[in-house]
Amino acid sequence: MKKKSEVIQDQIDEIMDTFDFVKVHEIMRALEWTYSDAEGIPDESTLRTTARKHLKEVAKNGGYSSSGGFSANLKEGEENGKPWVSLHLYFGEELSLDGEFYEKE
Repeated sequence: MKKKSEVIQDQIDEIMDTFDFVKVHEIMRALEWTYSDAEGIPDESTLRTTARKHLKEVAKNGGYSSSGGFSANLKEGEENGKPWVSLHLYFGEELSLDGEFYEKE
């Protein structure tokens, strides 16, 4: 069984590989949505950087992190004595992964 940190990194990787950043960019372009600290509509690379920042923030500190249209949160629990963790990333649509058990450290 994987350690918590490995489960979290796997979930970050899966979210970054499967989240539809192209769609987010199209939505932002249609709404002419810009970031206050940048010129123009953020490109896909900037959107990915923002999303990863929030995922890493909640991976480190737990709870919730939000800005630039993205929200991320981390949920933890225990079932039958086994701890689980699940990361979530939102931007108009939700991509949630099921919780995954990990080895207690």
